[in-house]
Amino acid sequence: MGKPQETRNRIIRTAVELAKQKGPDTLSVKEICEGAHISKNTFYQYFTSKEEVFGSTYATSDDDKMAALPEILLKFDSPLEQFWEFNKIDIARQTSFGPKLLATIAMQNVLNDYFCIEEEETLSPAIKVSLSLIQKMQKAKEIKNMADPFLLLRTMYDCAIGIDIRWTKTNGGFDLKREIYDQMMLVLQPSVEITNYD
Repeated sequence: MGKPQETRNRIIRTAVELAKQKGPDTLSVKEICEGAHISKNTFYQYFTSKEEVFGSTYATSDDDKMAALPEILLKFDSPLEQFWEFNKIDIARQTSFGPKLLATIAMQNVLNDYFCIEEEETLSPAIKVSLSLIQKMQKAKEIKNMADPFLLLRTMYDCAIGIDIRWTKTNGGFDLKREIYDQMMLVLQPSVEITNYD
């Protein structure tokens, strides 16, 4: 990863950590710059506003997931368990944001159309991995649902977004991981036991 990408990711990670402490509404660009040890000029080379920073958080999540992938593939033989382990990274991250910050991030992603999965060619590397794992689950007959893998992925993705938004509206009033797991089981219809829920 080159220096510009490292700087961009540092700004995002700093903004998220500060927003967890202060709340996203009261956090200023100045505070983000101080926390990331950059000037305002550097900030504005990468982002036009703090809202744009929050809208970019899923890019760093994809980086984290791709970095964890080799270990996941070594640890778990089952594509179903690999898929769940891979996606638990997002769930843990979203839970750590808390409802208010996740609501801000989700709103920015809706406004910037980052939530759409419309064509396979435009998928991020991490989402392509999820698609590949669904294909492997079907081939290994670990799931009963043999519908188009891309449609299964999009359905689970759309459901997860709805669950995220409901979690923010209820101020974290239910177990986010359990809800996403249950919808995943409902869509995929596993024919094997999953051993790595936690």
